[in-house]
Amino acid sequence: MELITAFALGDDVAILLLAVVAIAVGALVASVVLMRRWSALEDAVAPSPWLGSLLTSGVSLALWAGVPALALSLLVVDAMPGRLLRAAMILLGLALGGVSAWLGQRLLLAARSTIDPADAPAASVRTGGLLASSAVAVVALPAAVTVWLLRQGAGEMLLALALGAALTALGLRVVAALAEPAASAATLLAGGHELELAREDEANRSATVLSDAEMLRHGAGRSAQISAVTAIAVGAGLTVGVPVIATEGIVVAMLGLGVAMAAPLLAMVIPQVGAPGREVAAYRMAGLIPALIAAAGTVAAAALWLPGQYRNLRFDGVGMGSFTDPAVTSTPQPRADIADQLVTAGADLGTYVSQTDESRGASAFLDVLAAYTTHPNTLVAVSIALGAVAAVCGQLLIAAHAAPGGPAARRAARTARTGASIGILAALGGAALWAGLVLSILALVIAALGVLAAGIPLLALALSAFAALGGLLAVTAQAASHAAPVLVDRPGVEEDWRTLVRGRSDEGATGLGIVAALGAIALIAPIVAAVQAAPRAATLWEDRLLHAMTPTSLSVVAGAGLGVVTVLMIASFVLDGQRRLSAAAVLEARTAHLEERPDVSFDGLGLDARRAGLVVLAAAVLMPIVAGFALGPAAVPAYLAALIMVGLGLSLWAHAAAGPLAGAVDLIEAGRYGGRGSWAHGGALNGAVLGVSLRAALGELLVPALLAASLTSYIVITMMVGTVAEGVSVYLRVGIALVAALVGLCCWLFARTAPEPDLEDGEATLARPLFATQVDEDPEGGLLEMSWDDEDEDDTAKARTPRRAAVALAEPDEDADDEDATEDPEDAEDVEDGPPPAKPKRARLRRRR
Repeated sequence: MELITAFALGDDVAILLLAVVAIAVGALVASVVLMRRWSALEDAVAPSPWLGSLLTSGVSLALWAGVPALALSLLVVDAMPGRLLRAAMILLGLALGGVSAWLGQRLLLAARSTIDPADAPAASVRTGGLLASSAVAVVALPAAVTVWLLRQGAGEMLLALALGAALTALGLRVVAALAEPAASAATLLAGGHELELAREDEANRSATVLSDAEMLRHGAGRSAQISAVTAIAVGAGLTVGVPVIATEGIVVAMLGLGVAMAAPLLAMVIPQVGAPGREVAAYRMAGLIPALIAAAGTVAAAALWLPGQYRNLRFDGVGMGSFTDPAVTSTPQPRADIADQLVTAGADLGTYVSQTDESRGASAFLDVLAAYTTHPNTLVAVSIALGAVAAVCGQLLIAAHAAPGGPAARRAARTARTGASIGILAALGGAALWAGLVLSILALVIAALGVLAAGIPLLALALSAFAALGGLLAVTAQAASHAAPVLVDRPGVEEDWRTLVRGRSDEGATGLGIVAALGAIALIAPIVAAVQAAPRAATLWEDRLLHAMTPTSLSVVAGAGLGVVTVLMIASFVLDGQRRLSAAAVLEARTAHLEERPDVSFDGLGLDARRAGLVVLAAAVLMPIVAGFALGPAAVPAYLAALIMVGLGLSLWAHAAAGPLAGAVDLIEAGRYGGRGSWAHGGALNGAVLGVSLRAALGELLVPALLAASLTSYIVITMMVGTVAEGVSVYLRVGIALVAALVGLCCWLFARTAPEPDLEDGEATLARPLFATQVDEDPEGGLLEMSWDDEDEDDTAKARTPRRAAVALAEPDEDADDEDATEDPEDAEDVEDGPPPAKPKRARLRRRR
């Protein structure tokens, strides 16, 4: 008990931290025990070596990018113990991301190989709940320990841990983004389109490889991404929340973390009760009910736990017991001594606003006055609710649009009868609209947070971090969305269940993207604070690069443009790698079918994906350095804002498009719009492969990429500010940016020099059926041996003949019939033996008239 009562932040915070540790340990133990129990069954299947190589390649990529991140953390302006601790936390994040990925992968593998297909819908809730809870617990355990030891300094270290976890998630997503489209192209194009084999047909030799690639995306990739999103939400909540609401910032962060672990465990025990024939509705409500319970419980706890007046917050425990800002008091003053004066002045805030200017000191003074007029419990409760609403609404909108038999899928399938490209346009156009709707909801939530914050920028960004926690617990509570696409959508399960869950993967990824964006937006606050706290530079133009964060500064505009460029570069790198690896996979699948091999060999795909994906991680880590050192620290917030919003928009668009493109194939293969083997079927298969590629390159990949870029910017912002404020030579700063760009260029050249599949025509060493469709050719001669005398004129005349004249020409010629009837039989035999005589020109002219 003394451990609790003697805790500096209060006994309630100590109990909360111990509860978080207990829930985390319980979730991890339950996951490991159940995984080992499933793996010990006779039906358990060992992981394929190919899947293991992909997992190893993803972790290796993360380590390659983690080494430069460690070096950057050691160069940050700080004492050496702080630098070493920050580097250790990045390394710990890399390790924890790998542990989370391994645990999620083994859980899904064990469940898929041992659970009976008839029990798959119920088992998907249990498995998904354990996957989500354990992924959060991997971060929650070190987070609680760090808060216990460092208290108000824990936020910065947890963001360093988040960087390591984000790099691991990005490495796994890069490998999955290159492997799954390759396997999908081999299965759907080489097997489904050319040989008209069903995707799950045993004769389709690439189907097993595609199943493993999907397992990597749903298992290791999803688990590592949940851990990374959790780390940035908690780290941002502590880093931004503690300077605003003091000890209660720690309370909110730990409360959200605990509920995010407990909500999926709650979903596991909620029975799926529904009337006969309404099992599908009960299955969907089994995900929404835990989310609503978790969000409502957290909102109620925050409203009751936190004080209703700003002056009653606990400032002493986090070192904020006195005002030290000269904008408020000329000398340090205890908060308790001047709290009454601030409350009284806050009642007449409008007068102070009209009498002050836009200087930093005046703005800081007005922020303090406005803060003492707020109600922290209401603000935090509403922000958590808004985050949960944004995540759930985004998930429901994407799920409704991506429904396999929905209007978007029918429109894409119907339009595919006119060609593949037109069917794809139908899906992409509708997806852009729905992605815009989801992004509009997020924009409204952000605007509402700004209104709630009473015009205080730091408070608004702190509320954004708390909204991210609300969205996180709503996403993890929908446990089935994390495991159902793997466990339910497989042979042996009823078709109604399979149809229901095919859009749930995009549903869960949408929620995680919204949470990641809210957490990354909150990081703009400490970056702006570091820039504002910097001293004035030696020259005017350098001072503008350091302090001018308004749209009138061209460096800020350039920073926003560079954020858009970063998103496009990452997408380009991944799509180019997909092109190369998918083409090689299709050739390998064709060769395997022609040679009648029992399986398809994709053994080298892991190494190829590692080579092609290195440039993606390099861009995510190095582009913030280019922005900060080449354009100035003032450009970094604009860079992050553009990167986050554009990246999230493209991610939502790709997720919204993938569902209808895949659903069009299901509709056509069910017999509609021409059925299997029709023109529409071939176009829909091409569209489905494109949908998988876009979802992998934009939907799944951009979210961890923007997390890694945001966290890198936060880690190195003090170094960027220091080089300008301390008068470091401009040539050195530009040189650092050039070195970063040169390293990225080398990584790009390394990826570009990968061997290309040989797809050229006319190669004597390549079999023709591999690259071209068999075309009937004239064996007697070519183009030069044709007669061009009268036939060309005759054809031209026929082509120009009006429709009415063509009907007349179709009537038989009586004179010609008479001539044929009176022809000598012997002459007819001569005609048959020799070449046909030329028709009289007079007859042709008569027909022409």
